[in-house]
Amino acid sequence: MEPRTLLEALTVAERLKDTTRHCYTRNGRHESVAEHSWMMTLMAFFMKDEFPEVDMDKVIKMCIIHDLGEAFTGDIPTFEKTDVEPNNIFYFKQKMELVRLELTTSTLQG
Repeated sequence: MEPRTLLEALTVAERLKDTTRHCYTRNGRHESVAEHSWMMTLMAFFMKDEFPEVDMDKVIKMCIIHDLGEAFTGDIPTFEKTDVEPNNIFYFKQKMELVRLELTTSTLQG
């Protein structure tokens, strides 16, 4: 990966530190998307030996990148994604997230 591409990808990922999710931490504050992704990745790492038939390296990679699109769209809770009327703001944000995620992952893959 070219250094500039790497820095651009890391800049996008850093936005997730300040992007909050709809859910809360145990202490009552909004969880960031970065915290959510980190916890999922950590869980997958610790469960690696429990599922030897699963390609856990692929699962871990998916955990790391699965919410990168939210750096552009913000968190879109699942219960809001079910209302997919074209005039709905969540419909627009969901489509935007998919496009941005596709662009980001294609850049990261080289």
